[in-house]
Amino acid sequence: MKGQPLHQRNYYQIKDADQVIAVSEGFTRAGDVKGGTGVAVKLAIQKRIPVYILDQGGLDDNLPPGVKPSRTPQELSSRWFVYDYELERFRPTTKTPTLSKATAAIGTRDLNSAGKKAIHSLFKDLPDVKP
Repeated sequence: MKGQPLHQRNYYQIKDADQVIAVSEGFTRAGDVKGGTGVAVKLAIQKRIPVYILDQGGLDDNLPPGVKPSRTPQELSSRWFVYDYELERFRPTTKTPTLSKATAAIGTRDLNSAGKKAIHSLFKDLPDVKP
């Protein structure tokens, strides 16, 4: 089965994680994270651990259901979302996630400048880490 190794990889990426931070190119119309990253995100949601998504695409047609379009260029450049277990969907957040010892950091291979900037912001306050 062609996709089996990728599904195994997704499982092992989040298996021991206490949270997931993912960079994606947006959401499907159903509100799922796009691409292979979405499979690992669904597994993390099933584990009921915190899930943060950076939408580096910043396109208003890639938003989860119920999220209003952006108004400023800064909002369009990248946005953080968190999975809300009560609402059962992603919602925007102004909070930048913090890394834990068991964070699974996953996502697109094609980071743009917004994605790189967001990743740098995650590591900026850690000792002995230089971006």
